Amino acid sequence: MTIAKSNDVRAYPAPEIVTYMEQQADLFEAAKPQLIEQFLGRYVWCENGQVLDSDIDREVLVLRIYGDAEPRPLFIRKVMNTEPKLLVRSAPNLK
Repeated sequence: MTIAKSNDVRAYPAPEIVTYMEQQADLFEAAKPQLIEQFLGRYVWCENGQVLDSDIDREVLVLRIYGDAEPRPLFIRKVMNTEPKLLVRSAPNLK
C-alpha cells in the first residue's frame, strides 16, 4: 500500500488504504465485546479480526511494531467501553 501523492501540501491515503482501514474498523467493532474483556484500556494492533499486539502506551506499541521495518498502514485503536464524544463549540460573539 502506498500514500497517494498530490500537488497539495497534504498527502491523502490511497483508496486501498482507506478500504483496508474501514474493513479493520468493522472487524474491531464486531469483536469489541471480547476485546473489552481482555484489553480494556489498552491500544491494540489488529489485522483481519485478530489482535497481533497490545500496549497501554500507543507510541511504545507503534515503535515495537515497526522496529526496523518500513512504516506501513496499521490499524491501532484503544479499547474502551464507550467512545469519546466529539464536542464542537463555536466561538462566542465578542461584539
